[in-house]
Amino acid sequence: MPDAVRSSAGTRPGAEPLRPTEARDRPGSPRARPGHEAETVAAHPNRLEVTVSTTATTEIDNMASLLHETGDRHHSFEVIAPPHDWWDWYAAYMTARQSGSSPDEAAEAAAAYMAEIKGVRLRSGSPAA
Repeated sequence: MPDAVRSSAGTRPGAEPLRPTEARDRPGSPRARPGHEAETVAAHPNRLEVTVSTTATTEIDNMASLLHETGDRHHSFEVIAPPHDWWDWYAAYMTARQSGSSPDEAAEAAAAYMAEIKGVRLRSGSPAA
């Protein structure tokens, strides 16, 4: 897809992608002027408006923290593992953490998942092998 045309987050499937040159992207656009929301809705009827509650913000912060922890833990696995899809390890680790496992237990569970289900075995001679 050309750089000039990009999909926008928050659009409904099948909605026309927004272009950076549209009015909403220019200084003084209706979106930037209070009281002109109706113009924006009329110009972009397929656009979904999103608000984030305090509860959602807390959940997002918690997920961001877990993703950061997962990335740090994955690095230890990645340096001793053959090529693999990182998202498989992330999913196993995060599932274990969300189920109450400690970081060490989750890392072990993720490594076991990768070995038993995905066939990704640690290199022989590595500390965790």
